[in-house]
Amino acid sequence: MISVLYVPCGNRTEAESISHKLLEEKLIACANIIPAADSLYIWEGMLEQTQESILLVKTSPEYRGRVMQRIEELHSYSCPCILEWKVEAVNPGYAKWVHESLHTESKPESL
Repeated sequence: MISVLYVPCGNRTEAESISHKLLEEKLIACANIIPAADSLYIWEGMLEQTQESILLVKTSPEYRGRVMQRIEELHSYSCPCILEWKVEAVNPGYAKWVHESLHTESKPESL
């Protein structure tokens, strides 16, 4: 199975930076960036409306905790949104590719 994490970022540059770091550290197999999303929310009692970039990352469930921790470390927000979307089904070839992308000789020692 795979784990998909949804992460709004302040802008595309931040989403790309986080993606590159997670890929270099072999914590994720793939990242997708949706460059522009309008976000409306209440923050510290005020209605906010901003434009963010949405980062979607694919990893294995066993890496999820470390990926979430690294995103919090790398993210510019004091309280970033990091949601896991439950994957009900995945085609076997893609699941195999994700698994093989993460389980390599150069796996991070912190896992």
